[in-house]
Amino acid sequence: MNEPNLHTPQRVRSEKTQANLYEATCKLMHEYGYEYLTVQNICSLAGVTTGAFYHHFHGKDDILRLYLNKDYDAYIENLNVQLPEDPLTRLTELCVLYAAHNEANGLDFLTNYYSTKNRSLNTIGLRPEEMYASSNYRARYDALVAAKEAGLLPGDTDVITLNEDICSLTKGVFFDWCLSRGGFDLTARIRRLVDRFMSTYRVERGE
Repeated sequence: MNEPNLHTPQRVRSEKTQANLYEATCKLMHEYGYEYLTVQNICSLAGVTTGAFYHHFHGKDDILRLYLNKDYDAYIENLNVQLPEDPLTRLTELCVLYAAHNEANGLDFLTNYYSTKNRSLNTIGLRPEEMYASSNYRARYDALVAAKEAGLLPGDTDVITLNEDICSLTKGVFFDWCLSRGGFDLTARIRRLVDRFMSTYRVERGE
């Protein structure tokens, strides 16, 4: 019996194209380095047109955000991290882990990614569900919610705004690290500043 000549649905073709573009980005980043990460090279390796690329992504920064988020998930899975139960301590560790992952991608990548021209870095005014593409953002948000429910944060704390503030703080450290050409211990500074910042909010048990 001959196999039917089935037409591939548009959604399936679209998902396959996006997957091919992502895989091409990973290959270029891991095997060639950031300088090879151009839209033209990504499309050439993925076997798609630039028109198809821009149908799925606004630009290179957009696909790099997808790369950074997915690569972070794989990074955490490989580390088999056991996070602290205390939600605010967990929050700090999440920030440190994200910094370590950023550092692992290299100075050239971060210097080009953390640019004022990269609009995908903006988190101001976005709802949590809009940021859930980033598992780190979601995990930090969940840790803040858990801290508030446990009485470790003041009852009137706006966790969305607080998470935005943490994003601003950590991005500032990443920018400084890039400007200094990796001139300080990135994870140590993230840990110190996030801990100090959150100590102004933490409500000690029994107060």
